[in-house]
Amino acid sequence: MSNETSFVRGAGGALKLSQSYNFVDKREAIDELRTLVDRMSFKEVAEKSGVSRNTLDRWFLGRTMRPQLPTLNAVGRVFGKRLGWVDDK
Repeated sequence: MSNETSFVRGAGGALKLSQSYNFVDKREAIDELRTLVDRMSFKEVAEKSGVSRNTLDRWFLGRTMRPQLPTLNAVGRVFGKRLGWVDDK
C-alpha cells in the first residue's frame, strides 16, 4: 500500500494531507466479485470475509464507487482469490 502526501496551502499556512488506503475503480473489481459472490448468499460471504452485509449491498447497488483494497481482498479470499484475481493456491 502506498502513502501519498500532499499539501493544501492557505492564508494561515499549509495543511499536510495523507492518503493511507489505495482505492480501486468500482467497475472492474466489483463486477468480478459479483460473479464470485453469486455462488453464495451475502450473509455467508459477510460471515466468512468479515466484511459487513451493508458494505456488500452498497457495492452491488452502486453506492460505493471506490472500495478499499483490503476490503476487496477480504471478500476475494473467501473464493481463493486476491485483487487481480490471481489464484492464491
